[in-house]
Amino acid sequence: MRAEPSNTKEPSLDDLLRSRGLLRVPFSPDEKSAGTFATSAHREVSTQLDTTAALRGVMALTGSPGTGKSTLLKTWMRGLEPKRYLPRLITQSSLSAAGVLEILLAKLGERPRFKRSTNLLALEKHLADIEPTTPVLGLDDAQNYPSTALEELRMLLGLGGRARSAFALIL
Repeated sequence: MRAEPSNTKEPSLDDLLRSRGLLRVPFSPDEKSAGTFATSAHREVSTQLDTTAALRGVMALTGSPGTGKSTLLKTWMRGLEPKRYLPRLITQSSLSAAGVLEILLAKLGERPRFKRSTNLLALEKHLADIEPTTPVLGLDDAQNYPSTALEELRMLLGLGGRARSAFALIL
């Protein structure tokens, strides 16, 4: 016995979303940034982030859990002018001092080496090659970094003996 084909049409994704009162698929990769609501506090912080990046400064972004710090940082970094800035976000918050240097090199497209001195030279050369572009390094959940990793970052800011920081740092 053969089954007769059904004339019932499968509902589209839009139909399913609408039937549940949704505008988009929840928890999708773009979901957080697609519909962020910019409050006056978010606009103020974005202005401070812009200033920090322009001056190659250091900024600690603080707030209660769940207030949108990570979302704000990611959204702001995606909006940076690519000709002026090279944004890189590090989300691994349990890195050692050596790990910070290695992940930074990897995020910049360089292959980390075994020796710290070789990694420092590679980073210094890479930063010189991309000048005048300003690297902007965002560290998500920086409060979890060990003090040795934060000290490594502080030392890296002065890499190359420049008159200004080697990159902007947002913690």
